[in-house]
Amino acid sequence: MVLRQLQGELYNLENQGLLFEETKTEQKAREKKVTKLNNEVSAQ
Repeated sequence: MVLRQLQGELYNLENQGLLFEETKTEQKAREKKVTKLNNEVSAQ
């Protein structure tokens, strides 16, 4: 269950940039969160 939630959140973050234009700060924050989630999913 937790893995599916992480994967869903990761998917949403990865595709968020396609829907909305981001500032450089927002983009860096999103990329940092994507990296963190990728690491968590890999650890599962």
